[in-house]
Amino acid sequence: MTLANLVPVDLSVPVAPEYPVWPGNPVMTVEGLWTLDEPPYCFNRVVSFDEHAGTHWDAPSHFVRDPAERGLPLTESVPLERLIAPACVLDATDLAGSAGPGESPIYGRDRVLQWEREHRPIEEGNAVLLHTGWTDAHYRTGEAGHLYAQAVVDGETAAWPGLDEAAMSLLVERGAGLFGTDTPSAGPLQVVAEVHRIGLGAGIVYVENLIGLHQLPATGAWLVFLPLKLVGGSGAPGRAVGLVPREEAQIG
Repeated sequence: MTLANLVPVDLSVPVAPEYPVWPGNPVMTVEGLWTLDEPPYCFNRVVSFDEHAGTHWDAPSHFVRDPAERGLPLTESVPLERLIAPACVLDATDLAGSAGPGESPIYGRDRVLQWEREHRPIEEGNAVLLHTGWTDAHYRTGEAGHLYAQAVVDGETAAWPGLDEAAMSLLVERGAGLFGTDTPSAGPLQVVAEVHRIGLGAGIVYVENLIGLHQLPATGAWLVFLPLKLVGGSGAPGRAVGLVPREEAQIG
């Protein structure tokens, strides 16, 4: 398979002050620095946002103490092979709306095993992606963006689907290098911290707030996620791209 036979698809959300963020986090701010109408006659801005804005990754330090001492990836030194990997896409779109307010439907260990029976075993270093359709549906500007996360945390509506502790532990057993999801957080709302600690504690890279995962086949595509090389961070925004075999790409 050569690059000529792969079609790139964008899996990243836009980032601007009018888009929603995780409840309690500051919204992005933008200030003008230079304009084309005054010296030095160039356009430049000062942008401020938290490390988990837009499509981003969670480093182990986000939930795990002393990651360097434990041999876990750091924001400035995460191995590139963790960020560029064959993708296994799990379809959880059937779970939408199947839980009560403030709770997430569960994509459990049995469903991961069923996916493996239908497709192929999850292999060491693979990028496992959970397709829920959540970000596609709710990452909106203005009032519509309330449904993205704030309404969930406030208990007004059901949360996004997520892998529970047993399912994430299975990915650890398989040696997955990356777990990505098109939701505001990588895990069911009711056990979100526990799921983070399981995967991040094992060195799995978490990528959150992907979009457009319907463009990827269950197997055969690659995920490329390149975050900012921040030093000493808890994560960083980045650009996520899928590389899809041309014969399976949704073109047009």
